[in-house]
Amino acid sequence: PPEQDNENLHNDRYYQAIVKAFIPAQSATSVLATWLVGRRKDMPLTDYLGLTLTVGAVNGIAINTGHELSHKHDKLDRFFSMLALAPTGYTHFAVEHPFGHHKRVATPEDPASSRLGESFWKFLPRTVIGGFKSAYEIEKRQVGTLWAQGSQGRAIFGWLAMQRDGLGLAQQLDVV
Repeated sequence: PPEQDNENLHNDRYYQAIVKAFIPAQSATSVLATWLVGRRKDMPLTDYLGLTLTVGAVNGIAINTGHELSHKHDKLDRFFSMLALAPTGYTHFAVEHPFGHHKRVATPEDPASSRLGESFWKFLPRTVIGGFKSAYEIEKRQVGTLWAQGSQGRAIFGWLAMQRDGLGLAQQLDVV
């Protein structure tokens, strides 16, 4: 949309609701797929493939939701950003993107900007590993320690919470 419409969109309750409504759908998709895999021991390979592609696509779309919400200043929106990013293991993005990438875009210090002539396969590990390192450094500067309580330590705590919740869900659904 045109730049002058951005402020109106960001303040529009309908727009805010639509963005956040995707998160329960994302969670429901992951829970349902986990439940189906845990309950159907004789599931055909095509069903596994279909579930894998569906969950992958839904969580891939959720990265856009997490991206959008990471730009907000409201703590609840930032929490929802982490929630959307958690299933992909990419919660550090909610820290690195607004506090790292936006401050260093298109500079050699920005792991999210590709180098001139850099191949995708060279860029991919550099951006993933570099993004996590950048989020770690940002959190360390903001809090002094990543083990601080409260809303700080978002990158590492988001990742650890995602691991804990995923394992807990799988155990509850008798998958592991």
